[in-house]
Amino acid sequence: MTMLQFEKLLISGLVLIGAIGVFLSILGARQISRALQQQRRIRLGRLWLYLMIITFLGYIGIVGLLATGNQELSFALAGFSLVLAAYCVYVAVRLGKHTVIDLKKDIPDRDSTVVGLPENGRIHESGMARRATNERLLKEITERKRVESMLLKSNEQMQADLNLAAEFQHTVLPKFHDVPYLKMALRYLPYGKCSGDVYDFLLNREGDLSVFLGDATGHGVAAAFMTMMVHLGLDSIRRDLPANEVIRRLNSLLASRETGKSITGVYFRVTPEGRLTVTHAGHPSLMVFPYAATHGFIFREGGCPLGMFREEPLPYVEEAYQLAHGDKIFAYTDAVIEWQNSNQEQFGMQRLMTFLEEHKKMDLDKILETLLAELNRFAKGHGCEDDLTMLCFEFKGSS
Repeated sequence: MTMLQFEKLLISGLVLIGAIGVFLSILGARQISRALQQQRRIRLGRLWLYLMIITFLGYIGIVGLLATGNQELSFALAGFSLVLAAYCVYVAVRLGKHTVIDLKKDIPDRDSTVVGLPENGRIHESGMARRATNERLLKEITERKRVESMLLKSNEQMQADLNLAAEFQHTVLPKFHDVPYLKMALRYLPYGKCSGDVYDFLLNREGDLSVFLGDATGHGVAAAFMTMMVHLGLDSIRRDLPANEVIRRLNSLLASRETGKSITGVYFRVTPEGRLTVTHAGHPSLMVFPYAATHGFIFREGGCPLGMFREEPLPYVEEAYQLAHGDKIFAYTDAVIEWQNSNQEQFGMQRLMTFLEEHKKMDLDKILETLLAELNRFAKGHGCEDDLTMLCFEFKGSS
């Protein structure tokens, strides 16, 4: 091997060693930059990485100068490149070491007990704070479990009371008095376990059948309590009184209790001869559908809901209608006409009147069954969000 070849080989070796040193320094700088950026020291990490990249580009420039062919310059540049690489390695190692030490200071001690005893013999402060935090969280969890247990027991008791109220309400629902001059069909659909709708049938000595249908404000036990008061009130009132007098006395009884609740209602009586008398108390009008006529009939007089005022702001008025054979009577709570579809559109009284006029010659049970199907079709799957009750009667005559 000639001297010239040996010198070129030596220069190449120095350049290669320098390149390896610079390359390793850049890899280390990359890791240090990531560690700094993870600790939100983004600017410092970027500056360090950029410095190493510039150094690498300078090294590439030195390697480019080696291509000039000048032997003395090549030796000098090769030596400088080796010194530059050694310096980069040294800086990377030193900076990496200090970076790791600095970052360790920001990492809290993971030991929840004793991490070391200083000269004063006290436990490490971070361990004490963590232990206090854990004890506080444990107390909060224990207290939360205790409260949840109490709420669960309270809810179970409320459900038991609600079931008892619903069972009692169901047992006091009256049965229809079998009278020869009237046929009846009923649909009673509570929204929850307890219903705010109430109906009652009362038969006097003359054979007249009186019917009350009401709708208390709200839902649940409070509304169910109002329905119980209605049953008790009606049982205490003479059954031969005019319809408006019955409503007047029932209102006085409910208002005297000062419950803060009210109930709408309609009270009507049918005699064996077909005389219908009716009084409304803020309730949707009773409907009559004559067998021989095209259009139905509704009553116009209203009145205040029961239980709001002891004195009548509006007088309760009795209205009358003479039934003929085959005529039908329809009474309902407002859930029927207020049932909404997805567009917040209500079924409404006009649709109800039209439906009943078109189906009045059906059997009573068939009418109510078809009407429920029509309500569900109109609502397009949206359930009724209120108690719903419908009563339908057909006058058959005294014979």
